[in-house]
Amino acid sequence: MSTKATAGAQGDGDAGPAAFVSRLTTLANAVENNPADAVRQVLRDALGTIGGRFAVYSRLDASGKRLIRSDGWALPDGFPAVGRAAGRIAYELCLRRARPGAVWLDLADTPYQQSDPDIRRYKIKAFIGATVSRAGEPVGCLALYDDRPRQFLPWHGDYLSLVANWVGQAAHGAEDAERTAREKRSALNTLLATMAFMTQWKEGLSISRALDESQALNEQMLQLSPTAIYRLDIRANRFIMVNDYMCEATGYSEAELLEMNPESLLTPESRRRFHQRIVDMAAGKSVPSHVDWDVRTKSGRTEWVRFHVRHLYEGDTLWGANVVAHFITEQKKNEKELERYRRRLESLVQERTRALSLANEKLREEIIRGRETADALRLNTSRLEELNTAMRVLLDKRNEDRLQTEENIRVNLAQLIEPYLDRLGKSGLNATQKQYLDVIRMNIGEVLGAPMPELSAQYYAFSPTELQVANLIRNGRTTKDVARLLNLSPRTVESYRDNIRRKLGLKNRKVNLRTFLSRSDPDGDQDGR
Repeated sequence: MSTKATAGAQGDGDAGPAAFVSRLTTLANAVENNPADAVRQVLRDALGTIGGRFAVYSRLDASGKRLIRSDGWALPDGFPAVGRAAGRIAYELCLRRARPGAVWLDLADTPYQQSDPDIRRYKIKAFIGATVSRAGEPVGCLALYDDRPRQFLPWHGDYLSLVANWVGQAAHGAEDAERTAREKRSALNTLLATMAFMTQWKEGLSISRALDESQALNEQMLQLSPTAIYRLDIRANRFIMVNDYMCEATGYSEAELLEMNPESLLTPESRRRFHQRIVDMAAGKSVPSHVDWDVRTKSGRTEWVRFHVRHLYEGDTLWGANVVAHFITEQKKNEKELERYRRRLESLVQERTRALSLANEKLREEIIRGRETADALRLNTSRLEELNTAMRVLLDKRNEDRLQTEENIRVNLAQLIEPYLDRLGKSGLNATQKQYLDVIRMNIGEVLGAPMPELSAQYYAFSPTELQVANLIRNGRTTKDVARLLNLSPRTVESYRDNIRRKLGLKNRKVNLRTFLSRSDPDGDQDGR
């Protein structure tokens, strides 16, 4: 809407119905008194009242094939003065059908986008028009154009029809006074009817402004959305509208996309699935509102896209769709990566479970073997304890037998040998024989007393003669005594003494042999002290 038009509409809404009726009366008088300038005034007032981008009054030439621009208000640069009538919305809706008026709220998806060059050139989105008649025949069209979809109020058409009659009077004149008076009466009646609509005007004007602001906000949100959004004409197989993100995501400009076949963006497999979806819909089958397809961008990169589709119908006929497209390639990659990780984790868990099962089985086997071993050890321990008990019993019995044997030997020696030794000592022995007898008594005393040292392990290495020599030395006999008692030479006795010292480990040590042999523990202190 132009600045002038907006200001005019706001002024009327603020002035109220009385001011609007007063202005219409002034406009009616201007049409009657100054017809030459009346059409321009009517166009300016209509644009200010209803709002829009520009207003045009076009006449149909005598041939009925061309529209001639008679006048206009806020026309864009280069607006044509003459043009072919067929295909133009003003002709098709008002003149050819001889209708009093017509309204079109959104021209985005209509054939007029192609057939009407003015709509295509100036990107017109909304139209409201009223037929100008003469003698009951349509001769022209008073039309308002807007470059955005909008919602016209109910009284807008009535108002435009009223001023269209005035345009017909101003542009073509009255045929007679009676018809002029009749048209004036009709205009006054229409004016009174219009006043009824004015009670709703202010509210309707506020609603219109709110709708315009909402439409502008929706358009802004659509273009600034971080998601691809577009509208598709399925019958013509082309894009009708695309937002900025759609262009950014695919790499194509808006002009390139609007000229493209939408299917060319799909990979062969996704194109096949798209065709199958159309076939299923034509067969009346239910299809999901969202689908995932592969899209090939201008750079040749393949993107995975999730499409949320809302189909558009004319009656029961499918003609288009509004689509919101989310580019989810990274999401798909993450999902596949997570799926690989999940499978890998499941594999690891299974492997770990198998390993734990084997380990548990081995542990159970080891526990069983351990129990068996423990049972065997307890059995062996019990047997060893029984054997130890038996050994202790046997050792105790052996000690008792040994002590008993020793006691028997002492008793036998004391009873059977001692008496005879006493008698032998009294039988008049010589000195040598007495020495032999003393040695016999001494040895018997050793047998009857504590065990002799020669029973120790160290004495097992002595020869019988060495053992006799060692026993005599221990009892204090000198080398000469030992030689005489054993009928040996002193040198031989010395040789035995050296062998005894060597076998006892006393060689080259300053240790007295008699003192060492007299010790009860021959393995004791051997350091010569």
